[in-house]
This record gives sequence, C-alpha cells and structure tokens, in this order.
Amino acid sequence: MGEKFSGNSEEKREDKKEADFNKIERLKENLMKLEKSAIDKVDEGTQAVRGSIRAMGFGITPLNDDDEDDE
Repeated sequence: MGEKFSGNSEEKREDKKEADFNKIERLKENLMKLEKSAIDKVDEGTQAVRGSIRAMGFGITPLNDDDEDDE
C-alpha cells in the first residue's frame, strides 16, 4: 500500500512539473510576441521621424572623407 501512495505522489509531482513547464512555455511565447510588437512600434516611429525630417527639408547626407585635401 505504501508503494501506491508514493507512486501517486510521484505522479502529482510530474503533473506539476509538466504544468509549470507549459506555463513557462506560454510565458516565453508571450514575451517573444511582446518583443516583436515593441520592435515593430520602434520601427514605425523611426520611419515617421525620418519622413518628418525629409518633409522639413533636412536630410542625412553621407560624410565625405576630405583628408586628402590636407596633404
């Protein structure tokens, strides 16, 4: 009879481990979705700022290497 009790306890522990693992997996998936959403929002904001800068007539121009003029 003692074996049956310990087996039941072991089964409950395994069930709890599995439930905890599933909960962690769902949390991981939700965090990954949140991360993607945050990155998408930042990208949208970046594009909006770039569009605003261009609309105001300012632009980002590449820097030229003028070190050759110093020789």
